[in-house]
Amino acid sequence: SIPLGQWFHFALVFDGTGTTNTERLQIFVNGVSQPFSVLNGPIPTGLVDSAAPLEIGACSARDSYLPGMIDEVLLYDTALSPEAIQARYGSG
Repeated sequence: SIPLGQWFHFALVFDGTGTTNTERLQIFVNGVSQPFSVLNGPIPTGLVDSAAPLEIGACSARDSYLPGMIDEVLLYDTALSPEAIQARYGSG
């Protein structure tokens, strides 16, 4: 569980070349890899709809929104290694 009233560093790494869900998507909280499960089948290997807007903290199709704040969003054009995620978390 995520305690209320604290900031956390979240990182998601997508790699469409992976053959399994855990190879395609990695989730890190405060620099540490976290287990996860996907309930709706396999994670796509690429964009489902490249014309759709990117939503962070929201899913407007389901009218669902994060009840919190998001700060310092960064997007990269390459999948970062676990070591790179740890280094970015450690740099503050």
